[in-house]
Amino acid sequence: MTVESERLLKQILSADEVQFCVHGTYKRNLESILESGLKRMKRLHVHFSSGLPTDGEVISGMRRDVNVLIYLDVRKALEEGMKLYISDNKVILT
Repeated sequence: MTVESERLLKQILSADEVQFCVHGTYKRNLESILESGLKRMKRLHVHFSSGLPTDGEVISGMRRDVNVLIYLDVRKALEEGMKLYISDNKVILT
């Protein structure tokens, strides 16, 4: 049985729906990301967090020890046709 993940997620239609959209990574990965962009790797989606590590709360979608934050301009991404989704635990997915 195949499940379409988009059916389990809420599509983000406006930048006003999320305060932050940030991807946490490590300095060792930054050069590759700058050269070829964020990749989903073995996952179905690229994962972003809707919160920041400094918020003091548990942040779904981001490891606690990241040392590079990459912010996505949600308004621009949506205007350019990128589809974004948000999960029940507030992880933003491409």
